[in-house]
Order: sequence, then structure tokens, then C-alpha cells
Amino acid sequence: QSMYLSSQWQKIDNELYTKSIYYEPTRLASYYDYESMEFTPEISAALDIYAEESTTPSEKGYILSIQSESTRIKSILGDFISKNALSSGLDSARIQEIWDESMGENIKAYTKSVALKQDTLIVKLNSSVLREELSYGKDKIIEMINKALGKDLIHDIRFV
Repeated sequence: QSMYLSSQWQKIDNELYTKSIYYEPTRLASYYDYESMEFTPEISAALDIYAEESTTPSEKGYILSIQSESTRIKSILGDFISKNALSSGLDSARIQEIWDESMGENIKAYTKSVALKQDTLIVKLNSSVLREELSYGKDKIIEMINKALGKDLIHDIRFV
């Protein structure tokens, strides 16, 4: 029996090695294919549309929605998302996008980073003058971002 197991293991081991040798060039070729897609206008446009659609919130304000006939699956996946704090990560990514779109190119050029810490938006700016100017419109900016998010998530903004 040990001889049989040993021969079976050797077959599997050789097969895994062979697959890994042939997989590496295939994987690298896939990356080259992906890069070449960027230079094909039709495929590039389709990828852009796909990326936009997959990160656009629904009318309820959710970027990710679980669609299943099984309520058990919906419940398990919903719990997984909330327990692993995935919804906050999705919200943070959406806030960055909203900031860039809403504030315009000039302010975007002076923005180092935008981060959400609990209910406070931390915006790092390169310009002290812009920091001061934006602080006067904090309430309006909070309202604008919360409206775009579709939920009352941000209660304060700190410009640093």
C-alpha cells in the first residue's frame, strides 16, 4: 500500500510541476493580452463601461447588491459584507470618486488624499489658502457628498 501511495504521489507531484511550468507563460501572456486591450478602442471603451457600471451605486445608494432567490444566501453574504467591513471600503472608494468629480480639476490638483475616519472626512491638501477657503463651505460640501452617496455618512470634514 505504501508503494502504491508513493507512486500516486509521484504522479501528482510530476503533474503539478508540469502544470506550473506551462502555466507561467500562459499567465504572462494573459497580462500582455490585457495590456493590448487598452489600445483597442472598442475593448477599452467596454472595459471602462464595465468598471463604471460595477462601481455605480443603485437608486438605494448601494454599490454592491446581492441578488439571489435564496434568503439564506442573501443573509449570509450580507452578514459577511458587514462583518468584514467591506461596505465601508466601498463607501471610501465612492467618496474619493465623488470628491474628484464634485470639486473639479483645480481642487483635485491640490488634493493629496481623501480618507473617511468614522464619520469624519479627512482631506489632505497642498495649499493652506485652499484649506482655509474650503473650511468656509464645510456644511455645503458635507451635504453635497452625502447626497451623492445617498446616505448620511459624513458629519464633519477636516482639512489638513
